[in-house]
Amino acid sequence: MRFSTENRLANNFLVQYLSQIETVHSLHPFSTSPMPSCSACSLPLALALLLLTGCATSYKNINPDQLNPSTTYEAGDYVFAYQYDVLDDAGNGRYAKKARKAGLFVVGVSVTNHSDAPLTLTGQRLSILANGVPLQPVNPSVVADQVKQPTVPYLLWGLLTVFITKDDNINDNEDPKVTVIPIGIPIALINMLIASGANSSAEKNFRGEALYGQTVQPGETISGLVYLRDVNYAPLEFQVQ
Repeated sequence: MRFSTENRLANNFLVQYLSQIETVHSLHPFSTSPMPSCSACSLPLALALLLLTGCATSYKNINPDQLNPSTTYEAGDYVFAYQYDVLDDAGNGRYAKKARKAGLFVVGVSVTNHSDAPLTLTGQRLSILANGVPLQPVNPSVVADQVKQPTVPYLLWGLLTVFITKDDNINDNEDPKVTVIPIGIPIALINMLIASGANSSAEKNFRGEALYGQTVQPGETISGLVYLRDVNYAPLEFQVQ
């Protein structure tokens, strides 16, 4: 599992806090004063939540101009080059996994115009085919919605609470003092903020770098992203009308 610096915030908060509690237990080992004790269920619960929900991940923007597509296809005066798995290559493994599960493929495509007229890449002018069958590109917003990280499950982190019990009057009949610290609430909020921000960044990136809608001037090469469904890494063909 790959974590960015932001993603480690929630984990570090929990680890540091529990380590501080452990330090309290280890201080003054020969002292006769009662030491605070921490509920033993906190760590198992934290591990269970980590397995169930994990931690949110940030989104790393895809820059099509920096891609190096190696598969080319010539269509008259136009040369196309494309590359699959650009989500993975950019370090967005969680988004790539959800895309594959939904049958979606984010493909980096470059277009070189060797004609003497500009070409505006619209659905009417440019067709993409796989195995001779025309493909219907998916709207970038639809892709972003289907691959986004869910935020609600991170609310489960709010269940994580540490109980610190301190008995100052061990010979009296008074109940020990119990301090309740809901450490899961900030962890939940941090994860929800990271996931929400990452989802917004992904949609902005998908929309802003879409190949369709761009215009290629004569002698120019441009790059962008196309979003296809159920192509299963098939060789792509491009037709310009």
